[in-house]
Amino acid sequence: MKPASQLMATMGNLPPAVHAQPLQVTPQTAEVVNDLFRRLRGIFPAWRQAWPSTEALDAAKAEWIKEFADEGIRTLEQIEFGIQKCRKLKKPFAPSVGEFIAM
Repeated sequence: MKPASQLMATMGNLPPAVHAQPLQVTPQTAEVVNDLFRRLRGIFPAWRQAWPSTEALDAAKAEWIKEFADEGIRTLEQIEFGIQKCRKLKKPFAPSVGEFIAM
């Protein structure tokens, strides 16, 4: 059996490493995301399961911003549409960013 490092070295089908620039978050973007999470906490009573601490909440916000940028979520209308869908869900737990975008 070959070690994993040796196998990885011979794999030519891996995508090239992408070195993306850090995402610049404007004060307006931060305000929109803070408002989004405030609203999500109001809609989902079990939100502490997903974001039990300030650190977890801040990390989630950063990931949501990155994913929104990657998926082309750029308007308040798109976010509002997701919020409207969240209000209709019959569960106490907040969605993941992927679930939110899928809505």
